[in-house]
Amino acid sequence: MPPRWTVGVATGVAVLLACSPAHAATITVNTTADELATDGNCSLREALQAANTDTAIDGCAKGSGADTVVVPAGSYDFSAALAGSEDNGLQGDLDIKTPMTIQGAGAVTTTVDAERLDRVFDVVANVPVTIAGLTIRGGNAPPLLMGTPMGVGAGIQNIGNLTLSGDIVTDNDAFQGGGVLTTGGSVTVRNSTISHNHGDGNIGGGVLAQSGGTASVTGSLIADNTAQEGGGVWIGTGSSGIVTQSSVDGNTGSANDGGGIYSQGDLTVTDVTVSGNTAGFGAGIENAATSPAMATLTRVLVTGNSATGTVLKGGGVFNDGPMTIDESTFSGNTAGSSAGSGSGLGGGIFNDSTLTLTRSTIAGNNALNGDGFFMATGQATLENVTITGNGQSSAKGRGGGIFSDGGSLSLANVTVAGNEASFSAGDGGNLYDGNSTTPGVNAKDTITANALTSGNCGGLAPTSLGNNLSFDSGGDTHPCFSAGGGNVFTDPQLGSLQDNGGPTQTMAIPQTSAALDAGAGCPATDQRLFQRPQGPACDIGAFELDYIPPQTTITSGPSGFRRSTSAQFSFTSNEAASTFQCRLDSATFTSCATPTNYKGLGQGPHTFRVRAIDPSGNVDPTPAARSFNVDSHAPQTTITSGPSGKTHNRRPTFKFRSSESASTFRCALDAGPYRTCSSPHKTAKLGLGPHVFHVRARDRAGNLDATPASRSFNVVP
Repeated sequence: MPPRWTVGVATGVAVLLACSPAHAATITVNTTADELATDGNCSLREALQAANTDTAIDGCAKGSGADTVVVPAGSYDFSAALAGSEDNGLQGDLDIKTPMTIQGAGAVTTTVDAERLDRVFDVVANVPVTIAGLTIRGGNAPPLLMGTPMGVGAGIQNIGNLTLSGDIVTDNDAFQGGGVLTTGGSVTVRNSTISHNHGDGNIGGGVLAQSGGTASVTGSLIADNTAQEGGGVWIGTGSSGIVTQSSVDGNTGSANDGGGIYSQGDLTVTDVTVSGNTAGFGAGIENAATSPAMATLTRVLVTGNSATGTVLKGGGVFNDGPMTIDESTFSGNTAGSSAGSGSGLGGGIFNDSTLTLTRSTIAGNNALNGDGFFMATGQATLENVTITGNGQSSAKGRGGGIFSDGGSLSLANVTVAGNEASFSAGDGGNLYDGNSTTPGVNAKDTITANALTSGNCGGLAPTSLGNNLSFDSGGDTHPCFSAGGGNVFTDPQLGSLQDNGGPTQTMAIPQTSAALDAGAGCPATDQRLFQRPQGPACDIGAFELDYIPPQTTITSGPSGFRRSTSAQFSFTSNEAASTFQCRLDSATFTSCATPTNYKGLGQGPHTFRVRAIDPSGNVDPTPAARSFNVDSHAPQTTITSGPSGKTHNRRPTFKFRSSESASTFRCALDAGPYRTCSSPHKTAKLGLGPHVFHVRARDRAGNLDATPASRSFNVVP
C-alpha cells in the first residue's frame, strides 16, 4: 500500500517560520528592478545590502541584526548591467552574509530570476537564513577555476544553515547542485518544490549535500531534475540526507547512477514515494555508503522506476552499502525487462552489500534475472517479506522472485509465490540459486509456491533451516526443499495480494491452509505487525492467520438496581487494536467505543452487552454482559396494623409494607430519629399520653419514600 501523507507543494504565501528578535529591522522591497542606483527606491539587491551591512542603502531601511527582507509579488529579474563575480552582492548572484529572512508573497506570485547570468542566491557565511514564499529560477552557476565548464549551486549555494519554506526552485543549471547545494552547513526544505534543475556536468540535479553538509527535505516534491549521479538528491561521503513525507518523482541519473536519490553518506527516507525515476544503477535509490554510514528506508513506496541504458541494475533500489528497509513496497520497477536489453538484474532490488529487509512487499517488478530481488554479493536477510507477481513482463531469464548469484541470503517467514521466469532450461520461477557449489540461500518458515513458469526453484536448492513449504498445483517438478525438518508440501491456499491490514499488502492464508501452525521459532510479529503465534505454533510465510476470537471484559458500569436513568460502561479486549460493538436490551449490535453512555433509560430491567472484534475480523462469540435495573420512583409505605386512637398497650406492635418488594424500612416514634426497623415492629415501653408512629420505605435502588406513613394513638391507663 502507498504511504499515507500529503506532499506540500509551494502554491501560496509562505508563513514566516520564526519571529525575528525585537531589535531586527524589516526592510521592504518596493521595485522589481535589479539596480544599485540612488533613486529613492529599494531594490532586492539593495535590501540585501542593507541587511548585510546594517546600513541604510538608497531607499532601504537600515539593517539591524537578523533582519526580514519583505519581497512583494512580482518578477525580480537580474540585470545584465550588474553581471559579474564577487561576494558582496554588488554584481551577479545575490550574496547573503548575515542572519536574515527573505519573505516573498508566495512562490506562485513572487519570482527571482537570474536570467542565466549567474546563480540566484549565495549564502556565503555560516549563518541562519530563511527564504520563504519565492520561486527561484534561471540560475546558471559561474565557471570555477582551472577551466571547469560550469560551477556549483545554480539556484542556491549554501555554507550556512538555510531553510526553504514554501518555495519553488526550478530551471537552474550547474556542473554540480543544479537546484540547491550545501557545502558543510545544512539546508532544510519544507513544503517546497525542487524541479527541472540540472547538474548534468556531474552530480546533484535537485539537492546536493557534500563536505559534511546535511540536507533535510520534508513535505516537498523533488521532481524532473537531472544529473549524471543523483538526479533528484545527491548525498556525499560524510554528509547526511533526511527525506520525510515527500515525493521524489521523474528524476534522471544520466550517467547510470541514482535517478531519484544517490547517497554515499547517511540516508534516512521515511514516508516517501520514489516513482518514475530513471538511471542505469538504482533508478529509484542508489546507496553507496561505507560503514558506519548507512541508508534506512521506512514506509517507502518505490514504484515505476526504470534502470535504462547499458548497465541495468536495480530498477527500484541498487544497494552497495549498509542498508535497512522496513514496511516498504517495491512495485512496477524494471531493469532490462525486454528482450535484448542487456544484463538486466534486480527489477525491484539489487543487493551488492549488507541489507536487512523486513515487513515489506516486492511485487510486479521485471528484469532479465532476479525480477523481484537480485543477490550479487554481501549478506542479506529478508524477514516477513512477500515476493509475488514479478517477472510477468520479462524476457527469458532466471529467478522471477529471487536470483542468488553470490553472498549469503537468509529468508525467514518469507512468502515467494506466483512469480515467473521464462528461462529455456525451465527452472527458477520463484527462486534461482546460481552459485556454483554451495547454496547461497538458506530458508526457514518460508513459502515457495505456484511459480507461473519454470518450477519453484532452480540451480542449487536452498539450505533448509526447517519448517518451509514448497508446492506447485501442477506438480512441483522443481521443489525448493526436501522432506524432513518440518518441511511441508501441501497447498498453502494463498489469497491474492491485497490490503490485509498493516503497512504493506500481503497474501492471506485461510484456516485450511497447510501453512497454518506449521512453523517454528518465528519473529514476534508477521509482516502486518500482527502478533505471532496466534495458535499453538507460528504459521509458515509472511502472514500469520488470527483465527482465535478475542475476549471482551466489562471493566466498569452499573449492576443491580440504580436510581439514575443514565449509564456508562467501560470495556476492554485481550487483543490490542480491537474494535467493539455494543447492544442494549433487544437492540442490534452497533459500533461503539469505550466508554459508552446511555441516557433516558426507561424504568425496569436492562442488559448491556459488548463484543470485541480483533484486527483480523474475529468476533467474540460470547459477548460480555452486565444487567441492571433502573428505578427512579420512590416507594409508597403503608401501615397495615397497629393501634390508633386510645390504647392501653404501652408496647404496641405495628405492621407495614412497601409498594416495592425487597424494600427496607426506617421507623420513628414521635419526634425521635428514624432507625432501621422491620415489620412487625414492637415499640419500646411508652409513657401515657399521645404518640405518633412513623415509617418510611427505601427501595433497592435507594429511593426513599418522601411521605412516610404515620399513625397517631393515645396510651391511656
